Amino acid sequence: MTDGSTGDLSGRRDSNPRPQPWQGCALPTEPLPRTELKDTNSHRLAAICTSSPVRNRVDMRDTTRLGDLAELEVTVALIRAGKRLLKPISAGCRYDLAIDDGGGRITRLQCKSGVLRSGRVTIRTSSMTATSPGRTYRSDVDAFGVFCEQTNESYLVPMTAVQACGTMASLRVVPSRNGQRQGVRRASDFRIGGGDP
Repeated sequence: MTDGSTGDLSGRRDSNPRPQPWQGCALPTEPLPRTELKDTNSHRLAAICTSSPVRNRVDMRDTTRLGDLAELEVTVALIRAGKRLLKPISAGCRYDLAIDDGGGRITRLQCKSGVLRSGRVTIRTSSMTATSPGRTYRSDVDAFGVFCEQTNESYLVPMTAVQACGTMASLRVVPSRNGQRQGVRRASDFRIGGGDP
């Protein structure tokens, strides 16, 4: 090579033509300094900054990101509760996680994002896809791992607790106004770390 550059002598282009540090437009090798977020709109800033980087607000229309966040939060809560977790290699499974109790029993979990409405954490107990709307999880999972951003809690809900429900189920956070207790699933009974359901 007569131009003095280093590289492949065959004349072929590099398959990964990133700028070299000596070229001046390369990415920095040191981390960029952290800067404070400055915004005159304090409400907008409060929505951006939270106490935990994991719990930043997620756009409710971004269902993939919501599901990823729910799975992450449920995973963290179960590990903190001392559970041994397994993760399937294939994305084709209908369960996201499995709990290994050490005695040969595996509990398959489908992680869901719950939404707080009218004093209840509401979850979808069936999948909604274009090819199979309303397909139940009954024979595919043993429990639901639910994370609700509004309550900042994770719940472990056995399939037996919601199998009589249709496509939606709810966990009561606030007592009902009429004082009904029979047939009510209290969210505190399913909270991960608050006792095993």
